[in-house]
Amino acid sequence: LSSNAVVTDIIRGLVARSSLIVALYQRAGTADCAPEEHGELVEALGGRPARVVARIMDHHLRHVEASLRLSAPEHAAVDLRAVLGADAR
Repeated sequence: LSSNAVVTDIIRGLVARSSLIVALYQRAGTADCAPEEHGELVEALGGRPARVVARIMDHHLRHVEASLRLSAPEHAAVDLRAVLGADAR
């Protein structure tokens, strides 16, 4: 949306990391992000005031955070190198 290669690279990295975190720590039985949340964010980025976009993003991130198990691991540590392959970098 920004047509800025640097911002695009940063967002891609954040999306990849966030997806891994959610995959590893999402509580069993919790739903992924509601599709309308992403649509609302994209729509807001198209012209709403920055404070409105920030409020919508804050709500979305709090929803995602609430679905994660971050306090105590319920299973053994995951070796991401083993999961992704020895050559993944």
